[in-house]
Amino acid sequence: MPEFEHIASGRRMTASGAEVEAAYEADGEWQRVQEPVKLTPKQQLQADAVALGLETEGTADELKARIGERLAVLREQAAELDIDGEDLSTVELAAAVDAALAK
Repeated sequence: MPEFEHIASGRRMTASGAEVEAAYEADGEWQRVQEPVKLTPKQQLQADAVALGLETEGTADELKARIGERLAVLREQAAELDIDGEDLSTVELAAAVDAALAK
């Protein structure tokens, strides 16, 4: 992994609200950082399914159903573990439950 000597000061917001670096200097050479691609709704569902360890095949409705089932289980686990997951995304809730179970 290259040593970062300087990070460009030009930051900008992506459509998702995340800041990204336009470029960085590594080992004396400027490198461009590829900007994130905006995902379609189905691609976002597939990304969520991957993060939750679920199957990614099928229609958007099938993906929503699988994610919804997983979310119901996560909410039950969160309640049992006294985790306030109201403001968490499904993926964040899964991470919080996993972290609590690992303790």
